[in-house]
Amino acid sequence: MAESHEYRLELPAKAESVALARLFLATVLRRHGIGEGTVADAKLALSELLSVAILDPGNVEVSVTAEVTTSAVTVHIAPFPSDPSGEDLERIDIASALFPSSDDTAIRAGFAIDVAMA
Repeated sequence: MAESHEYRLELPAKAESVALARLFLATVLRRHGIGEGTVADAKLALSELLSVAILDPGNVEVSVTAEVTTSAVTVHIAPFPSDPSGEDLERIDIASALFPSSDDTAIRAGFAIDVAMA
């Protein structure tokens, strides 16, 4: 069984929280030896998604949970608003965004952001 580490941060649903969440995620990823290029890309993806969650008027606070195993990093953002287009936003594959032309399936399978629907 793969060793798993989970880190959680709860924040007020305010724009100022995005910077703290980025620092949190970067610290977690660096602690587990993730490269700086990937850290930067993950912070950008987190910023975009967290901004959407914060803009939802129904959210008073948001949480960011990072789960790290030997084969994957998964970030959960909750609560997350439903997409008005009806598109399924419950799991966003960050690997496709970070490594669109990568043939390395180990890298592509290792990163995801999950969002809990409000």
